[in-house]
Amino acid sequence: MKMKNLVVFIIIIGLSVGLVLLPGCKKRESIKQEIYLMDLGIPEYMKWMSGAIKNFEEKHPEFKVKAEYVSGGTYNKFLVQLAGGTPPDVININDTVYPDLIYRNAFMPLDKFIQKDKFSLGDFKPSALKYCTFDNTIYVIPMFTGSIVIFYNKNIFREAGIAFPRDGWNWDEFREVCRRLTMDKDGDGKIDQYAIDGWGLLNWYPMILQNGGYIISPDKKSCLINSPESIEAMKFIQDLFVKDKVIVSEQVSPALKQMGGAAMMTNGKVAMTTAGFGGYMGFPDIDWDMVAPPERKGGRRVFHGGCWGYAIPTGAKNPKGGWELIKYLTSKEIQSNMLKNYPMDMPTRDSVIPEFIALMRDKHIGSYVYAATYPNYDFQIKRSSEVFSSLEELEFVVRGVTKGDLTEVASKTAQKINNILGKK
Repeated sequence: MKMKNLVVFIIIIGLSVGLVLLPGCKKRESIKQEIYLMDLGIPEYMKWMSGAIKNFEEKHPEFKVKAEYVSGGTYNKFLVQLAGGTPPDVININDTVYPDLIYRNAFMPLDKFIQKDKFSLGDFKPSALKYCTFDNTIYVIPMFTGSIVIFYNKNIFREAGIAFPRDGWNWDEFREVCRRLTMDKDGDGKIDQYAIDGWGLLNWYPMILQNGGYIISPDKKSCLINSPESIEAMKFIQDLFVKDKVIVSEQVSPALKQMGGAAMMTNGKVAMTTAGFGGYMGFPDIDWDMVAPPERKGGRRVFHGGCWGYAIPTGAKNPKGGWELIKYLTSKEIQSNMLKNYPMDMPTRDSVIPEFIALMRDKHIGSYVYAATYPNYDFQIKRSSEVFSSLEELEFVVRGVTKGDLTEVASKTAQKINNILGKK
């Protein structure tokens, strides 16, 4: 090689090496793939999730997770992004909106990912997986699941000489306990202590199912809220509100209702309140426990249930990266870690349930597991949000907030829901 050409060659090589070493210049293989995650905007949860994401990135250096946390739930913001063609790669969302989104093709089926990686679903609770499966296709991998149970102040039960309730208690036993716990303590003719707060729609519609009734028929084609079995169950609940006046409502005590169930139970205004697992955080200073809601004697065993899980939206830019993140966030390792650091709700993996129960050995957390094992799936239908909203007028009558003939309002509601179900 001639000296002139050699000099030129050396200069070119030197410039190339210099460019590689310049600040800000990266080798092609070092560029990370971004995974856009939309998750829940709860402060303590966000803190825990940040640590989990950092651990994921250490294990998967090819990825960089961009997390966006949304207060009040991810649904509304997701709809805007979906319409604009800019959905996240992974979204944490709950079962109440699964049906609407899945029927609108908002989520990618996950079966191909599951089959390709031989991702085992055997450790997940069947009751949780059922929320995530439509037409034998899985669209969501569940992260945590749960129910609504009854929390109670043990001291109030002791003072009244009433045995602590246990899972499997029936409607009549529940009603008798409620009557005994509702008291005018100072003799001024006004109730000072109510039995229970809550008992809204999510509490009373499982009682319809326990009684052999339905809100939506098993074939998902019609509304049966006006059937004799459904009316009988709603009449029982209405009597608790209107006749027995054992439940705090807007009618019997507007001021107390605004106080909130946890505060009422802490201050001795109610003996019981209904809530999901996180409800325990509201009364750390009293001697409390929990029990599953009452059951219809000889009836179907069913309670309210719920599920949060991860899905890959249709149109996601990095679905493969999203799937890797989902596998990690729903793993046994992460579900166990979440329990140790921020026990938001019940894990969906059966192998982690013993750790969940061991969180509070002096409480009957098994009651929560029991209730969550028998959930209702009535709202796994098209236009589920519309159907759910259509029950509002009937709920107000059941709770005694507004007056009206229960049978007439139920028939009116059934017609309204049938019209919704009939839409294409």
